[in-house]
This record gives sequence, C-alpha cells and structure tokens, in this order.
Amino acid sequence: MGDAVRAGLDTAELHLLQEELARRGTTALLIALDGRLVVEWYGPGHHSRERLWGASLAKSMVGGLSLVLALQERRLLLGDTAAKWIPDWQDDSARAAITIEQLASHTSGLANGLGEPPCPSDDHPDWADRFWKRKPNPFATALHETPLCATPGQYLYSSPGFAALAYAVTAAIRETATPNIARQLKSRLMIPLGIPAGAWSLGYRKTYRLDGLTLYASWGGVAYTARAAARLGQLMADYGRWNGQPILDSAWVGYVTSCAEGRARELSSGAFEPAPVLGWWSNCGRAWPSLPSDAIAARGSGHQIVLAVPSLRLVVARFGGRLDPAAPSSWAPVEQFLYAPLIAALRHSGG
Repeated sequence: MGDAVRAGLDTAELHLLQEELARRGTTALLIALDGRLVVEWYGPGHHSRERLWGASLAKSMVGGLSLVLALQERRLLLGDTAAKWIPDWQDDSARAAITIEQLASHTSGLANGLGEPPCPSDDHPDWADRFWKRKPNPFATALHETPLCATPGQYLYSSPGFAALAYAVTAAIRETATPNIARQLKSRLMIPLGIPAGAWSLGYRKTYRLDGLTLYASWGGVAYTARAAARLGQLMADYGRWNGQPILDSAWVGYVTSCAEGRARELSSGAFEPAPVLGWWSNCGRAWPSLPSDAIAARGSGHQIVLAVPSLRLVVARFGGRLDPAAPSSWAPVEQFLYAPLIAALRHSGG
C-alpha cells in the first residue's frame, strides 16, 4: 500500500477523476504506482472481497496468460498451425492453415456470431445462438460449426477463435502436471501471486468435456476481485516478475508490450485502434494518445479495464457499467474518462 500524493498523483485531479467515474457507473477503481496500491475506491454496496464480473477480460487474463505459460514451456509455438492441436481441422483446407497466433490475435477469420459484421458464408446462423448460450457444448460449436468470415490474417474479432485457442492450449498441456487451464492458472499464477481461490473464477463456473479434454471458456465468464485483477496487471507491468521472482518469461511479456513492425492497426480514416496481441490490447500506433506505446489493457464488455503501463510503473483496474452508453466507439470513452484524466493527475503533480 502507498500514498497517492507521495506516489505523484495530484489530489485535485484525482478527485475529479473519481467523481466522474462514480457518475458513470463505476463500481471499483484501483490504481497502483511503483508496485504500490495508491487508490482503492468502491461504489455503494461494493467491497474489496467481491468478485466482479469481467466478461471478455478473460481473453487477456485467461486465454492470453494460459497461452504465455504454455509458450514459455514450449508446449506449443506461436507459428504452429492450430490443426496440430485440433485434429478435426487437419482435413479442412480452410482451417488447416490457421495459426495459434492468429487465434490469439483475432485474425483467424472465424466469425464472432453477433452480426458484426454480417458473414456471407454463414448459412446456418443458429450456431451462434448455441455458442453464446453455451448449449450443449460451445467448444464443439466453435470448432465444427463457426464459419470463416474473413481470410486468416485479416482482423475480425472472434470469441469462437478464443474457444479454439483454449482447446489447442489444453491439448498441448494435457500430459503435464496441470492438464487444464484452471489448474495451470491456479498453480502457476494465482498461488504465487497470493490470489486466494475465493478471489477469482473462470469459465462461467462450468467445465466442458470434448475429445478427452477438460475445457474452460477463455473468451468470457471470469470474475475477479478488483485486487486480484490488479495483481495480474502488476505482473504484466513488471515484465512477469512478482516480488522479484520470475513468474512469466519477460521475453513473452515484452512481446505483448512491444510494438513489432506492422503491428499497429490503422483504420481507413488514418486513426489507430488498439492492436490485439496474445489476448491483450496494445497501444501500438498510440490509439490511446495519452498513454505511452508500451501500454496494454485487458477489456471486458461494459468497460471493465485492467491497464498495465510498464514505462510508467502504472496499473489500473476499473469495473462497472459502460462509461458512455451512447458512444459509437468502445475505446473512446476509456481514453476520455479514464486514461487521459489519470495521466493529467500524474503530469499536474510533476510525476
């Protein structure tokens, strides 16, 4: 724990930030600087022991982190075709070339199933209803029924793609001491970070079986206490180290936070959108103008945000409703009401 003033936050600016976020449906806000928690605020009726719904935070903090753990043990490679781990894709010419990295960066071409954008090849749209309602088995639906709506390598946000990724990662670790994602994350991350079992849950609190694998959703269905979420953000901000001990390989965390050539995602308007990297969202191209390019974030529906900025030693966890329900862009309100005011609080104090 630390003091916000000593950490370099302007208290007047910080007060304005908290007031505005409270007006905009925020239920929890945590800010850490230099490894110390300097702000911890909860809305009425909420508290530090409450597990807060995280939705697609799972893509970063379950899908992305379970993948990094498997990669650093060389259980699989980013360049592997997913078909190496998904046998049913081996004889499917359209899917056989999809790589692990494409699944983890929304470039597999697999549809999302929510009509964004419409998919010309989707002749049986009822698959999406089964996937999102998770009946009877969303992994079987994702692997066998989800249509390809873009050429692999082209950006198309896809939750079924993360279901396929979870299947592939589980297949790759099935012969280890932690043969599924839940056990892997608990043993390799949660216990070392001091996150108790009651502070997190994943997979919509449900397991699925397919082809002898025990599978957990990595596209949604997570809940964390705000402190647990912030600890995972701190792990990324510290390049995989916790209390000086390596938990994640710093090279893989560096891969997420770096802006490799061609990674910035430029729109036709010339503006930039955050780039998807191993389940996280990267600030390559400065899509978030107030933040350095090494900033990364996990994002869940309704503007659940876990932000890590290694160069600023800054971590933020924000839970609650949408910051601006009328905004056409899902990221613009985050920059306007969270990132920019927070950086202003740092700058005005001389931090």
